[in-house]
Order: sequence, then C-alpha cells, then structure tokens
Amino acid sequence: MPPTYVVGDLWDELPRADVILVTTNATLNARNELVMGRGAALEAKQRFPRLPYWFGACLIERHVAGKLYGVMGIGYHDGSHALLGAFQVKYHWRDAARLEIVAFSAGQLTKIATTFSRIALNCPAVGNGRLAAADVLPILEPLPSHVIIYTKESL
Repeated sequence: MPPTYVVGDLWDELPRADVILVTTNATLNARNELVMGRGAALEAKQRFPRLPYWFGACLIERHVAGKLYGVMGIGYHDGSHALLGAFQVKYHWRDAARLEIVAFSAGQLTKIATTFSRIALNCPAVGNGRLAAADVLPILEPLPSHVIIYTKESL
C-alpha cells in the first residue's frame, strides 16, 4: 500500500507520530550545525533550536557531512514523544533536490518503517527542493501507508 498523503501542517503530528522527518541537506555551517534555513527544516529549527547542532554532530560522528546519509534520527524530544529525524534530498543547501538522493532516502525509510507505527514527513524535494511532484511521487510509492506525507497544498 502506498504512503498516505495529507494536505495540512506536519507539526499537527507531534502528539501522534512516532517519528517526524523533515527534508534536509548535508551542509554544515561554521558552527558545525546542519543548515536548516527553509521550509520544514526551518520550521523544525524554530521549534527545536538545538536540532541543527544535534544533526550536525550526527553527520560529523558518521563522517558523512557533505555526503550521502539518507535518513537519520535523533532522540530529541523537548515536549514531544516523537523521534525527530532528517530525510536527505540534496547535498548542499543551495542546490535543487536530486531524485537519486530522494530515492536513496526513501529506500532507507522503507527499510526502517516496520519499526514504527506512524511516521510523518513533509513532501520531499518539492517546494524549496525545486522538483516536480510528478517526478518525486513515483519514488515514494513503495513507502508503507503508515508513512504520512504532508503537503501545504494538493499535489
């Protein structure tokens, strides 16, 4: 069964989801924090100000800063029971998203999805990622139905 698509606010999932993923890049700033300056990543950073630091530390620890990492999660809660995570769509924050990175991240998410009962994700690579939904949605089809993909408007 394909993922579930919802038009709405990703952050409505905070009390319900086991995992909330936001789309990200692999770029660290001068403070070794993951650059999270637009879209759902910026919203996550505003809600959880230490999140860029924790994501940056994970990338450094895994030696994947600036490289392909796919999906990563951290146990950062701050009033939420959801695990917060990153779903990589590009290498550098300035770049457009890349379909092959979205496919890699979606493949990783498919493998770990059985561990959780509800996963929420903003629609990858559209909007600030500058890719067409028609190109991205087929890549997401193998994700299970308990992966809830949020969009700001109908695709």
